[in-house]
Amino acid sequence: MTTMQVLHEEDPLLTFEQVAELANMPIRTLRHYRVTGQGPEFFTMGGRRLRIRKSKAVAWIAQFENADD
Repeated sequence: MTTMQVLHEEDPLLTFEQVAELANMPIRTLRHYRVTGQGPEFFTMGGRRLRIRKSKAVAWIAQFENADD
């Protein structure tokens, strides 16, 4: 197994919709965060398809948990 295969298995790419589901928030809310520059940093694949590594999405969600402390 190559290093890239291990990376993809341990830290998969998520779609915009998957991140909204992971964060337990409506897609519209995640879209608002993205448009206002407060959302996680997605990148585009194949033109308009937004993707993000799961680790980055989880780190972004963790900011909300830590904000209440």
